[in-house]
Parts: sequence; C-alpha cells; structure tokens
Amino acid sequence: MIWLALAIAVMIAAYVAGWHYVAERVQAEVTGTIADVNRGGRRANCEQQEIRGFPFRMGVFCRSILYEDARAGIGFQARGFRSAAQVYAPQRIVAELDGPALVEFPGINALDVNWSSLRASARLAEPIPDLLSVEVLDLRADLDSDPTESAALVAMDSAEFHMRPNGPDLDLAVRFAGLRTDPSATGGNRLPPMRGLADLAIDGAAGGLPSVMNGLRGVSGTLRTLTVTLADDGGARLSGPFEIGADGLIDARLDITVQNPAALAATLREVFPDFASQIQAAFTGLAAMGDEPTLPLVITRGNARLGFLALGEIPPLE
Repeated sequence: MIWLALAIAVMIAAYVAGWHYVAERVQAEVTGTIADVNRGGRRANCEQQEIRGFPFRMGVFCRSILYEDARAGIGFQARGFRSAAQVYAPQRIVAELDGPALVEFPGINALDVNWSSLRASARLAEPIPDLLSVEVLDLRADLDSDPTESAALVAMDSAEFHMRPNGPDLDLAVRFAGLRTDPSATGGNRLPPMRGLADLAIDGAAGGLPSVMNGLRGVSGTLRTLTVTLADDGGARLSGPFEIGADGLIDARLDITVQNPAALAATLREVFPDFASQIQAAFTGLAAMGDEPTLPLVITRGNARLGFLALGEIPPLE
C-alpha cells in the first residue's frame, strides 16, 4: 500500500509539473506571437495575460484585447477574452469575448459594438482549422460618435458563422435572425425585421483563406443559397456559380427566386412609397408565375441582366 500511495503521489506531482510546464510554453508562445504582430505599424495586446484552467483545462485569459493596423485603417478593441481546451483534447478550443468593442474599418466611422453573448469554437489543424464556429446573441452596433440611447444603427437577435474545409474547397455559412436597421442607415426608409442565410463554397481555398488585405479579386466559387426573408415571409433567394476576375469584375450565372411575391411587393410598397407604382407593376407579372417564380440573373464582366432586362453595371471589386 505504501508503494501504491507513493506511486500515485509521484504521478500527481508529475502531472502538476507537466501542466505548469506546458502552461509556461503556451504563455511564451502567445507572448511571442503578440510581439511578432507588434511590428511594421501594427499593434496587438492581451492585457493582464494569464494561463488558467488547472487541473483539467488550459486556456488564455485577457482582461482586454487590442489589434490595430494603422496603414490598413483597421482597429479592434474589446473587453475580457477567455479560452479553454481540455488537456486530453488540446486541438478543440472554445472561447468567449465580452463586449463592448470598438471596431474600425476603412471608409466608415468607428462603430461601438455590443452583445450579450459571443462564443466561438474551433478544431485546430494546418493550414486552417478543420472547423470554426462563431455565435453571437443580441448584437447592437452604433456609431462611436453617437452616445445617445436611441435605436441602434444595426441590431440583430442572433448571428452565426461556420467554416470548414471540404476537399480542396472551403465551405462558409452565415445565418442571422431579427436584423433591424435604423432609418438613418437606409436613406430614411424603415425596413421590417429580416432573417437570412448564406451558404457558399470558395474554390481551392482549403489551403488558406484569401487575405482580406488582398481583396476579393481572383476568388471564385458556388453560391448554394443566399436568402433574405422579411418579417411577413416575403423574400428572395440567389444561387449559382460566380467568379471575380483579376480586374475585380464579376461574372456569374445565378438564379433568383422570389418567395411570396405578393407579400414582398406589399412590404416594399410600404417601405418605398415613392416607388409604389413601379413596384406594383414589376411584381404583378411575377405573381402570375406562382408563389416562387425564378428568373436568371446573368452578370458578364460586371454587366447585370435579369432575364431580358438590363440592370446596369457593377463596379469592380477591390
């Protein structure tokens, strides 16, 4: 019994020492990564960085996080960050982030973004995760320069993002519900609450995501569905292949399906009363084609046509 107790004590001591050794390695790795980012005009910080989770978990905790790229005009600041992985499954990571956050992108005013819950999970692999999921609840975004308690510039009840490799391609999916916009963000028009789903595959992207800094040029794929539905179940769905050329011009052969055209027309007439007669005329023919009429939307070198109707030119994407 003495030898058994001694063996157990040695195993426990070895486990404790091993956990703290790995924690120190993780701490050094995170610190080194942040130091690498803090070069060439970029800034990153994990305030009061700690490794927690003993005895069966391990994760990085930060009181607040920061990332800035002055040359690109990108900035992100948020409050507490927490992550964790089980010691027996270190590749499976979960994380939480507390709001509010200050978000900056080129060409738009800084946004003050808040939420009640933001959680993420990932199954790590090289060169990109085998699976990445993000879920946010009660999202609200306002201009940082507007501290009033008025309606949010943009708000939604929930949103999800999922990513996974699929052979040589990369599957992406986004779902949202209860999307609401302030009229100031939509030219004075009050849109009803919306829900939507985007499901697409990016060709050849399983080897690594296209860099945001390099833009979308050269990206191609298949849009399985892009659906936006208004509160009364009227909406539209797009699907089909697309390609963005090296010059930024879009080529696509899409099908656009109008769901419940009568309900959609009624909503659009209410939202855009100045165009009520045009909307009525356009949807009268669609309603005669059934509850879900489908039309071809063809884009050739940025020139868009819906059936025989020319819609105009789409400017090159960056």
